Amino acid sequence: MPLAMVVRRQFVRPNLLTGMTFILRNVRVKRRDGADQPRTVPAYMQITDYLRKKLSDTPTAEQVRLPTEAELMKTFGVSRQTARRAYADLVADGLVQRSPGKGSFPARTHRYLMSVGSLDDLLAPSEEREFHVITPLTGMRSSTAATQLGLPDDEVGFVAYCQVHDGVPFGLVRMFLPPPVAATLADQDFLHTKGGVGKESVIAIVNRKLQFPIAMAKQLIAAIAAPADVAETIGCEAGQPILKTEFLFFDTDARPVQLNINYYHPELYEYRTQLHRRPKFAVEYPVRALPKSEGY
Repeated sequence: MPLAMVVRRQFVRPNLLTGMTFILRNVRVKRRDGADQPRTVPAYMQITDYLRKKLSDTPTAEQVRLPTEAELMKTFGVSRQTARRAYADLVADGLVQRSPGKGSFPARTHRYLMSVGSLDDLLAPSEEREFHVITPLTGMRSSTAATQLGLPDDEVGFVAYCQVHDGVPFGLVRMFLPPPVAATLADQDFLHTKGGVGKESVIAIVNRKLQFPIAMAKQLIAAIAAPADVAETIGCEAGQPILKTEFLFFDTDARPVQLNINYYHPELYEYRTQLHRRPKFAVEYPVRALPKSEGY
């Protein structure tokens, strides 16, 4: 009697090179008369389900080591390749972090994802983070910042604040402003109070206050050893490699209006960008729209 394959798609992950890739979790073979004929679920999927259950039973705050590949091989009687494949899905889903020499652990749930495809993404509001002021907005002298901002003297506006996600600080921002731009923030009470909390990013506030809105930004990304004061603020070890970014924002009149120097905890922050060709290329070589997804 002929058989018909019935497949339920439980998880879908897009792949930019091959289009849509489906991971098939529950597969069964059904006869034409409606009767089910069971089909064995691949071993790595069974192990993945076992690990998912273990993760769901583990309190969020606990960093309990998960079974090693060798332990999974012994428990399930599978090869190392199969055990490794079981973990691959969990790592891709952001549920597990693997550290060479230490083991596999539940991923920390407070990681903040910043996905940027345009300047508008930096200016867009986000309900997932807060801004806690460390150094209230004040005037200071900085020849380095003043030079980058194109100012005639060393006087700049300065404010420092933490970026917080789920109650956990993940980033430190040191912001420098031309004095006239700093003056437009006089009505932002949280920026003038140590410990003040804001829900809207300062760059978005500045953009709203400017006569000429922000139109361009230059960015510098570097990996550095965390200075002691930065490490204390974002909760990592002094000297630990961290991400440092610098943003210099310009208005539509090509004037620098804000300099941000940002420091991010490597285990609590993820930064993704999408790169596009110039408009001329898009006209000559139209590209189909990519599938929408929270991941890659």
